[in-house]
Parts: sequence; C-alpha cells; structure tokens
Amino acid sequence: MSSNRHIVDRALPSRSMLKFYFPTPGESKIVVDLPFFQNIKISESKRARYDTHSLLSRSSNLYTYLGAESRRFKLDFSMSLPHMEEEHPGLNFDQYINAPVVGKNTEEEKRRFFEPSIPPTSRKGTAFKHGLDYTANLARESARQVVQSDWFKNSIPPEDRQVFYSTYNLEDQEDRSGPDIVSPLKSAVGDFLPIPSSDLSQALQFSYNVDERTMKRLKTVDMIVYWVNIVRASMLNNALDTSLGPPIVRIRHGVMYQDVACICTDYSIKHDESAGHDIRTLLPRMLNVSMTLEEVRAGDFGEFDPNDQVKKDNLAGWESVLMTDWNSTDPGSANLR
Repeated sequence: MSSNRHIVDRALPSRSMLKFYFPTPGESKIVVDLPFFQNIKISESKRARYDTHSLLSRSSNLYTYLGAESRRFKLDFSMSLPHMEEEHPGLNFDQYINAPVVGKNTEEEKRRFFEPSIPPTSRKGTAFKHGLDYTANLARESARQVVQSDWFKNSIPPEDRQVFYSTYNLEDQEDRSGPDIVSPLKSAVGDFLPIPSSDLSQALQFSYNVDERTMKRLKTVDMIVYWVNIVRASMLNNALDTSLGPPIVRIRHGVMYQDVACICTDYSIKHDESAGHDIRTLLPRMLNVSMTLEEVRAGDFGEFDPNDQVKKDNLAGWESVLMTDWNSTDPGSANLR
C-alpha cells in the first residue's frame, strides 16, 4: 500500500450553508451566508392534516385531506475555532455578506437582491478590541508573575535569560517590579503556561510570527462571533422599522436541500467544555448550534417554477416530482439539471 495519501477537497463551505435574507424597504435584501465547515446533521419531518369520518357500522374510517403542515428541519452543526483557523485561514466578512447566489440566474439574483442594500464590511469586530486589550493590560500582570517566578529564575539558565531579555530589548528583570513584558508573554509562555528550558529557543524563534498569527486568530474569532449573532438575529425583526420582520433562511446542502426557504422558530447554542476557550477572548473553541426551521412557500401564489426567482417559492405537489424535468419540490432544484 502506498504511503502517499491525497485528500480531495469537498469544497464544503460553498456547497453547504444557510443563507439569511434580511428584508429591507422595497424588494431588496441583505444576504448573509453562514457556511458549514464541518458535517452537519439535518432531521426532516412533515405532518399531513386529515378530517376523520367514522361511519356507522363501518370498520374503517374515511378521511378528507385538509392539507399539510410545513416541513420542519432540525439542524445541528458546530463551529470550531481551531478547525477554521487551521483549515480555512483568511476568512473575512466580504466573503459571506451579499455573496452572489450560484445558479443560472446569478445576474438577475444579484440585481434584485444585492445592489440596493450593501452593508458596511470594512469592520473590526469585538475580538480585536477585547483580545488586544487583554494582551496589553490584564496579560501584563500574568507575564510579570511568570518572569519573576522562582521557576523562571531557577529553571532557565542565566545565558538563556539574557537571550530572552536581549531579544525583546528588556533590561535584566531580576530586580525590577514592573517590566513591560507583553511580547515575552506571547512567545515564552505561549498561552501563559510555563515551558521547559529546552523549548526556550524554539519559543523565541516562534515569537517573530506571533503578531500575524494572533491577528489571524482574532479575525477568525470575529467571524464566529458574527455568525453567532446572525443566528440570534434570525428570530428578530428590525427594531427601527418593525414592518421589516425576521429573515428568510434558506437551506443549501448538496442534492438533498436546494435553497429551501424557511423561518427559524427556535435555536440553542452550547459549547463543548472539553475543547476549552480562547484565552484572549474567552470564546469557546467549539460551539454546538441547533436550529429549528419551518418551510415557507409563498412566491406569487402561482405555479411552481424553479427557473424563476419568484415562482420557485410557490407551492409544489407530487406532480413536480413525477411530471417535470427537475423531479423535486425544492426551489433550487433547477440548478441540478
């Protein structure tokens, strides 16, 4: 067996996502994508409504079909800071806010939904402020304790301590009480935990890239916090204009779910304690999100046609599965042909 292994990129974030369509005045929408970077779980259910007729001396009921309830979807997915940071570096807001919809009618979709309302995307979120404030202020005291600890004085050889001081333009810290040691904190003690003396040179070498690494992590943290807030906003209207209700949430996941329009009826967010927290921002490193969605079919109350941007959300019956080319009731099924 060959030892060479090749992993095929599934391009999961571009094929599996939630698309949030926030209403704005007129016909425009603000569209935000929440991509899935890991496999998700989707449970689907639907219930029919029947009127039951029990006839005298008949051993079976008769039923009148009264319609059906909307499809219900239970979504469970995770957002992992280490996974996103390692496998999907360079995340930014511009990628997932008002991104064009993939399909035959991309230009029409873009003209209808994207051009009228474009939210600001040149932003730095709370992770930058929160994380950098921690490094500049609270972490200084932690680092001071490490440098002045008996472990540092007794376990690190004098020549290594001098390398440590000179690398960061520090004076000998043996008798100082208030050194500026934010940079040594980032390198010598990693996540503020003591490191063996033998690892000091490696830590010092790593320190030259720590600022860029920290900034990339904070950007990833900001994206996760933003997506968490998008989930929270999925059940809110616009407080300044209450006629603008909650967003429509479309499920896109491979061939099973093609842009199914839904409303969100509840959500829950939990964190996996075993994964720990990001030390600078206290963001849980693993967030587990559950959402309950219910399908909405309105369109223009006419005939179902997935080739049309409006008619694709009309009601579809079994005829669209058995008697059409797309063999599906999903709004985006025409894109599969």
